[in-house]
Amino acid sequence: MNYRLSLVIPVYNEVGNILPLVKAIAEKRSQPLICPYELVLVNNGSYDESAKELEQARQDQSWIRIITLNKNVGYGGGIQKGLEAASSKATHIGWIPADRQYSIEDLQKVWDQTLKQPFAVHKGNRTVRMDGKQTRFVSSVYTGLTRRILGVNIVDINGLPKIFPSSFIKQIDFPLSHTFTLDGQLMLAAKLKKFPIFEHPVTFYARRAGVSSWSSKRLKVYRETIAELFRMRFNSKDWFKSERKSVSARDKTSQALSS
Repeated sequence: MNYRLSLVIPVYNEVGNILPLVKAIAEKRSQPLICPYELVLVNNGSYDESAKELEQARQDQSWIRIITLNKNVGYGGGIQKGLEAASSKATHIGWIPADRQYSIEDLQKVWDQTLKQPFAVHKGNRTVRMDGKQTRFVSSVYTGLTRRILGVNIVDINGLPKIFPSSFIKQIDFPLSHTFTLDGQLMLAAKLKKFPIFEHPVTFYARRAGVSSWSSKRLKVYRETIAELFRMRFNSKDWFKSERKSVSARDKTSQALSS
């Protein structure tokens, strides 16, 4: 079967990162059997010159689509808008950030593993990290809390790229988080819907341009994140109550992709 990836990239004030990132993806895409099938760039309420760079990046390339949001709707909200806009022809949907902290080579490696196990969830595990010690510590604490609160056995919750069968995304009928907890929420969904989750080693680079959108509001983000994780744990029983009475979503997906 010809598997196709729709790659979502949320953009929030990423001038200096957009053009080199899209160029790197375009160079990979020009090679035989290389992903992605389409690129969905979500301008998540940027107030710098990101919109101009996005238009420059697209030019006349029909495989690149731009979604423009007048107001920032959060990390998870931006990704959600990209998921909604993804082509119906895509068999898989994934995402990476626009900050170039993940390489296109690692994206390709995760996609190659997806082709070997197409009915599973595939994601990166940041085994090599070049960001600061404080960021690494926070990431470790967050992963530990998420594992404990949500009961998901994931080494690196927020590790990217993440790639899902598109029919898994389409089956989601509960509210998605607009915050950084989206990653944990979807890992919990994959677990309860009985999708295997495979983590693959990737390198996490330091930022090459721009500034993290949450670095100035960390304490607020921490408090809100922990509260939302507990809400997810409480609400998950209702989200998947009907799922337990039907055949597993993984079997449904396998049938859909094989037809």
